[in-house]
Amino acid sequence: MATHREIRLRTRPERGLPAPEHLALVRTALPVPAPGEVLVRNRWFAVSAALRTLIGGGVKDAPFPPVEPGDPLVGAAVGEVVSAPDGSGLRPGDLLRGDRLTGLTPWRPASRTPRSTGPRPRPGAAGPVPGAALRSRPRRA
Repeated sequence: MATHREIRLRTRPERGLPAPEHLALVRTALPVPAPGEVLVRNRWFAVSAALRTLIGGGVKDAPFPPVEPGDPLVGAAVGEVVSAPDGSGLRPGDLLRGDRLTGLTPWRPASRTPRSTGPRPRPGAAGPVPGAALRSRPRRA
């Protein structure tokens, strides 16, 4: 079985920012895409202040669930298509970003995702669209 590494939350920090002792680098099975899914090699991750909130337990009614101990860290990413289903309009080597790969991607070398979309916020969550939750500065009118 092919494996790769991912960064997981080991424990929540009691105060302040996460430190190396709060994280774990673990080996896990390489994802195998299901029918209709795209296999993506994650190339770049954004490190966002929002991740600190998710690691700290999240915020009630936020569009994304908190990162629990044992979960991989997540963030916006740019990924390269490894394999895609026929008719998807995607080819190996295509870069997915923006409207083609949105939401929060686990911090690991490869992910599988539905064709041209990323992980979605939990159902019924109030809040902005996923990309807006990752903005570092307020939007100007």
